[in-house]
Amino acid sequence: MGVFVNRKLFFLKQDFTVINRLISEGFTSKSGPGDFPIDERNKQIKGILIPYWDYALAGSAMAWAYKEIAESKVADTYVILGQGDGMKTYLFGAWDTPFGSVTVNSGLGRKIVDKFQLLKNNFEAFIEDKSIEMQLPFLQFANKQSLTKLRILPILTGNVNYEEITEFADVLSEIDENICFICSANLTYYGKEFGHLPFVHGIQENLKIIDEQLIDFICDLDAKGFYQFAKNKLVHDRDSIALFMEIMKGFGLKKGRLLSYYHSGEISGFEKSVGLGTI
Repeated sequence: MGVFVNRKLFFLKQDFTVINRLISEGFTSKSGPGDFPIDERNKQIKGILIPYWDYALAGSAMAWAYKEIAESKVADTYVILGQGDGMKTYLFGAWDTPFGSVTVNSGLGRKIVDKFQLLKNNFEAFIEDKSIEMQLPFLQFANKQSLTKLRILPILTGNVNYEEITEFADVLSEIDENICFICSANLTYYGKEFGHLPFVHGIQENLKIIDEQLIDFICDLDAKGFYQFAKNKLVHDRDSIALFMEIMKGFGLKKGRLLSYYHSGEISGFEKSVGLGTI
């Protein structure tokens, strides 16, 4: 497809002032890290799982992640993993936000497409995608001193088998560049809109029990255990999380660290709620 146009924001309709305020409130809120990132960038992050949802609800959990990113060495490329249908990437143009455009590392993307034939460059898959879009203003905020160098590579994964996930993870973990993987994913989903209403009593307690088990699997990098456990546990983003875990294992990592967890229903009610965990 010979389309080269910037991806416009679909879900984030607010202007710069509103989005900047919501991001700032995420950092300074009681459930956030409490302050802004310090200037020193002496950490190194290979990957981080970050929820995506309305900033008024998820901003605190997201701020924990982006404080870590802002205090870490700037990656050459931030590969953002989201949940989709099949394995898709977007190499058609930059992504526009109120903070400016974010360049896609299309060169790296083409190399990966050449190595892994199941990955397709697809425009339509990203038109109404939320998981990539919601991370970008926060990522720009965390890299405000190096916006012109900021590069991303969006990848969606879903409706694939576990063997395909592990094969793709092997390709991604062998990239010989300074990469930070961002897994844009939520934990449990609950509500009529999601088609998930397994219990009507003790909703918060039951969701927390499931999420804590999911978090244990993720922190232990037990990708196969997570994948099997999550099958019937309201986890819409299962494939992208499993892929992320397999990539981290490919780097030889052994353990993850929980930074933040709560359910959006604790703020807005449990008629429509998602588990927000930052690891």
